[in-house]
Amino acid sequence: MKHATDCPPLSSPPPSARNRWIYFFACFEKDFVWEKEGESDFFFRKVLAHSGSINKPGTLAWKVALALLFQRFLVIACMWNGTRTIGMVSKVLTPIPFIVIFVTLIYSATLPGAGQGLKEYFSPDWNALGKSDVWIDAIGQLFFGLSLAMGIMQVSSPKT
Repeated sequence: MKHATDCPPLSSPPPSARNRWIYFFACFEKDFVWEKEGESDFFFRKVLAHSGSINKPGTLAWKVALALLFQRFLVIACMWNGTRTIGMVSKVLTPIPFIVIFVTLIYSATLPGAGQGLKEYFSPDWNALGKSDVWIDAIGQLFFGLSLAMGIMQVSSPKT
């Protein structure tokens, strides 16, 4: 049985957020369709119904259209009665990320090799701290972790 973590990386250009959900749910099918035809062909031809040319109109991507309509319906339904409805929705949706993280933690702890992975994770290689590549990667992670990468990366980068 395949897992959602076995999904191949998305090809460029990256899809929009609403299309990622369709790609995400396709990961749970028994056999991955893109294993035979490639992930790029699957995404552009099957999910987006892309015609391949600007001169040739494609068909309507029903999965994308229905997902978008469902999303719009949910947003309008949540905002219908103002703050009262938004408050009720927030009470339900706020703990969901923590529940998902907890379930993922329990699930990943039951996978084969989890003990070895935790052992590797919690026993660091202290000699790696002497390498400059580690520090460069850490600084890059710091920029993105602090959400400063929007403009500070262009300011800090060398002009080429």
